[in-house]
Amino acid sequence: MRGQPAEAQSFVGLTVYRTTSDKKGWFKLIVLRPGNYGVRIFLPRYADVVGTEAELGQIKNRVVTKRSIALEYEVVVEPGKCAFINPPLFIGRPEYENQDGARIWGTT
Repeated sequence: MRGQPAEAQSFVGLTVYRTTSDKKGWFKLIVLRPGNYGVRIFLPRYADVVGTEAELGQIKNRVVTKRSIALEYEVVVEPGKCAFINPPLFIGRPEYENQDGARIWGTT
């Protein structure tokens, strides 16, 4: 799903890093320092979050508003390494065809 916003904020700082997913649904956030980050991925209301207990257990919070669903994760970025989030999503066929894809994946 292209054009979906994502953001990360360090637990020790006030800087918020923002991006949007590309045409294939991937997003990448580059942060300045290793550490613990809160990552929020915004999805359209028609997206359904389904998965295994382990996948769903990685979601720390789910906030539903009139316009979107926000999935919140806690991510640890280690020195010299990347972190990866793969939200468990389900999108019906009509929405999939309208969005040219059905996944939002990301790295921070």
